[in-house]
Amino acid sequence: MLVVCFTEKDDVEYVIKPVPADGKTSGEVLFRGNNVMKGYLKNPRATAEAFDGGWFHTGDVAVVHPDGYIQVQLFIVTSFWLTQSVHSSSLIQVTEKDIIAYCREHLAHFKCPRRVVFGRIAVTPTGKVQKFKLRDQAREIAEQDGVSKPAPKSKL
Repeated sequence: MLVVCFTEKDDVEYVIKPVPADGKTSGEVLFRGNNVMKGYLKNPRATAEAFDGGWFHTGDVAVVHPDGYIQVQLFIVTSFWLTQSVHSSSLIQVTEKDIIAYCREHLAHFKCPRRVVFGRIAVTPTGKVQKFKLRDQAREIAEQDGVSKPAPKSKL
């Protein structure tokens, strides 16, 4: 496994360079080895894109800490809730309007968020998202916006 940043060599080619283990510099997580899939079934184009340069490109953004552990940056998107935990030196700078406009262009209208919230995600010491806290935050925001409570899940 490798967390890298890409430096532009010329118009077409990029050089893969490991990020420093400082816990601040973001990069993409790449994998290579016999435990990684061979490719996408009947989709050679997607396989070629995913395995560019001989490494499997996960698309996940992460930082490497001095002790060698990596921390994957979380991006959670649901029907009306978006939250991200990224460093201020993030490669991505978006606004609420940018995200809503992108969703309106690429999703069905009923799937688009009405509001976008940026903030830290509550996680356990092992890094698992505390979904009950996300639900509580979403409920508070919905009450502030005057949105009715969603129907309870079916118990089928």
